[in-house]
Amino acid sequence: MGFGDLLREHQRLILLRVLAAQPRYRANDSYLKGVLDAFGLPAGHDQVRALIAWLEGQGLVAVELAADSWVPRATETGLDVAAGRLTLPGVQRPGPGADTAAQAVAAAVGTPPPVRGG
Repeated sequence: MGFGDLLREHQRLILLRVLAAQPRYRANDSYLKGVLDAFGLPAGHDQVRALIAWLEGQGLVAVELAADSWVPRATETGLDVAAGRLTLPGVQRPGPGADTAAQAVAAAVGTPPPVRGG
């Protein structure tokens, strides 16, 4: 596996985690591009859309079109992959500090992390 493959796997995980941290599990493609840039995983606009299209093809997000934006929404399966409850080839598996990483993603995007448990 080459560096490009590893980078895309990491970017896909970050996108899923960002969506999981949003109140309605969705965000537009421009916002997601900015988040990847902030995490030191830069991607062009077309690359972000290619990542989103890949996630949609795997059933991890559902994409809505709003004007000129793509707005992916995480599916239940996507949320499971983001949390590490399910693994999928092509998406980096979260490390053992997954809850801490989820909190870091939530802090970076300015959204409180989802509440776990009941």
